[in-house]
Amino acid sequence: MTYMNPTDVRETVKAKGTKFVTVVFEKKDGSIRKTNGLFKPLSHIKGTGRGTPAGYIAIYSPSEGKWGSFSVDRVLEIK
Repeated sequence: MTYMNPTDVRETVKAKGTKFVTVVFEKKDGSIRKTNGLFKPLSHIKGTGRGTPAGYIAIYSPSEGKWGSFSVDRVLEIK
């Protein structure tokens, strides 16, 4: 597997802004996950109040109705 450079991941996330994206990443357990969502939703979606851990990026999945996160070191693709 070839991971994206963490700097490129952060720049891509910043460039996407409020656009809908698909992120493919490797989870801690080694399984591959594909998530569709938004990094900065336009609506006022409330979270749990917890911050995102260092080295992770939060993503909101409207289909699941919840926030999740992924490690910048384990991203395979963002489109």
